Amino acid sequence: MSTINVYNVPGVHAEPSITLRPWLILQCRNGKRYAMGWNITHHEGRASTAIQSFDRNRMTLVTESGRVYKLEGEPGLDMDAAYVWNLYARVNGYEVVADVTGEYWADWDTKGKNAGPVDTRLAEVSVFLRNIDKPPGDGA
Repeated sequence: MSTINVYNVPGVHAEPSITLRPWLILQCRNGKRYAMGWNITHHEGRASTAIQSFDRNRMTLVTESGRVYKLEGEPGLDMDAAYVWNLYARVNGYEVVADVTGEYWADWDTKGKNAGPVDTRLAEVSVFLRNIDKPPGDGA
C-alpha cells in the first residue's frame, strides 16, 4: 500500500522563498490565482497561498503569506505537487476554473507536450489519488 505524507510547511519567516520547477498557475472560482509545483530545495510538492504580485523579469511571485516563489524553467505538472494541490484545494474549498500558466509563460499553450486543459490533467491526478491506497485488483 502506498502512502504519501502531507505536512505543514515552515512559516514564511523560516522559509521566505521557494524555487518551483516545474510549476503551474491555476485560477480558482474565488477569482484568486495559486502556484503549484515541485520545491527543488526540499524535494516536495508545494501549493501556494493566493498570488499577490508577479515580476515577469525575475519570474518571481509574492503570495498572500508574503512568501516569494521563483518560477524556474518551463512550466509543467508534477504529480507530488498535484497531490498537495488537490488536498489543499479540498480543505479550502477551492475549485480550479482555468490553467492561467500561459499568462506567465508565453509558450505554454503552443507546445504539444503541454496540450490539454489543466483541469483534465488534474482530473487524471484525482483518479490516481482516489486509487492510491487501494490494493491491486480492487477495481477503481
